[in-house]
Amino acid sequence: MGVLDELERRGLGVPQDIALVCFDDLPNTSRIFPFLTVAVQPAYEIGANAAQLLLSRLEANVPLQPRHVVLPTRLIIRYSCGSKLQRGHKPAFSFPMALAPESPQMLVPKVDPVLMRLATPALSRGLAGSARRTLSLAESDRSDVNRLLRVLQHQTADRVPHLEFWTNNRPILEYVLERKLDRGASNGRDADWLLLPEDEVEFAQRIGMDAVTCHFSWRPNNVFTKASDGSEHYVGGSVRNWSDLENLEPPPPLAQQLNTLERTLRAAQGTGVGVIANFTSFFDSALLAVGVSDGLMLFYDNRPFLEKLMDMLLDHQQRVMQAVCDRFGDELALVLVCDDIAHQTGLMIDPRMFRETVMARMQRLIAPAKETGKLVAFHSEGRVEPAMAMLADIGFDVVHPVAPECNDLASLRTQWAGKIAFAGNIPALLLAYGRPDEIEERVRQQCMELAAGGGYVLGAAPRITDGIPPENFLAMIQAVHRYGHYGRLGQSEAGSQPAVLGAVA
Repeated sequence: MGVLDELERRGLGVPQDIALVCFDDLPNTSRIFPFLTVAVQPAYEIGANAAQLLLSRLEANVPLQPRHVVLPTRLIIRYSCGSKLQRGHKPAFSFPMALAPESPQMLVPKVDPVLMRLATPALSRGLAGSARRTLSLAESDRSDVNRLLRVLQHQTADRVPHLEFWTNNRPILEYVLERKLDRGASNGRDADWLLLPEDEVEFAQRIGMDAVTCHFSWRPNNVFTKASDGSEHYVGGSVRNWSDLENLEPPPPLAQQLNTLERTLRAAQGTGVGVIANFTSFFDSALLAVGVSDGLMLFYDNRPFLEKLMDMLLDHQQRVMQAVCDRFGDELALVLVCDDIAHQTGLMIDPRMFRETVMARMQRLIAPAKETGKLVAFHSEGRVEPAMAMLADIGFDVVHPVAPECNDLASLRTQWAGKIAFAGNIPALLLAYGRPDEIEERVRQQCMELAAGGGYVLGAAPRITDGIPPENFLAMIQAVHRYGHYGRLGQSEAGSQPAVLGAVA
């Protein structure tokens, strides 16, 4: 207030004559001082990243080089110098307006690389990658994240990429890695096996997959039951009333999640393997927390309650995505959002209701990724065709897995050519129960009919499940390496045999 008084004494109006910028936001600033431009210091994110750096050093087997983490500053722009504080024909003035508009945020541009070269060596030094095992593969058989990115941007590369966001099949993993996986823990529960970030990267290298996925999940209050074989199955949700919203199961610690991502990025350095950050969303997470059937009824019986739950999930996941993109945006290949919005015949809710309750929230969720220039993929099982226009309007660049049982990918490719890329579409049932020669022929047809011009990445639909035998998985991998070369899609080079590690002889 002293600054305002002094400016007024000197006859200077804010913001007509001079812009006033302060650090950090204050409660009710948008109402009391709508003319302030605020430079926000990310205090929470600074603390989370500091904790992550400490964790990474405690868990590392070798000394790590010092890291200098610089998080971006954001401006909350209200009324800066040059704004017109008037409505209609009313005169401008320098005092708080009764109805301040919503305050947009702007990411402060990064320092120009030319200027960064003038910085101290310590500031610009990156983390050195650890030595990785050298694989004797042909260039087109090796992992190459740039291949993946080119194809997702509707360009061609040397061959059609293959990508799996989830590979939870222990026999396949151990077959390709040629070793047993250790016992560990997953999401706080004991697990029979544990896949480390280093294992995931090596697995990708051995099959020539271009990226691995690091998961940022929060699906609270799900109820599971254990089957006779020890597997767990979802049976419902435990959220019933407003008081339950105050006692949701807590999300995983952000520092721990960031530590896993940094470890994955460190393992991937120099390998050609990219890293994808995958985030659960708010729509299906809310339905699962309540119970899917009950949740769908709430859209009609108690929509404010369900929207409040969605907003709580959204607020947290958007903040996590912001922290990830602020710290690691330049190092990520792309961002994936996982939210099952459809079933076998179409959207789970009426399209009008979807537009009202989902679209704006989804745009807010992916804003940090779009702000940092990342491609954003969307995963939903079911028939996605009715949602395609809305997904495009939200800002998604890629749709996965395009289940072949209820989607016509050839038609979607024609309709959305150059606008949205697609990934997946190899049926998991075929991979589980088909013969290797049937799988090879399906992959050959996909490459020949769907891959021309880029915009299609081959993979399982919806994912690599437990029932898929290793020989069938490797049959798919070998086939895309054999028939996926853009110069001869669907055709095999005479006498060629893809040199994929772990392949069946």
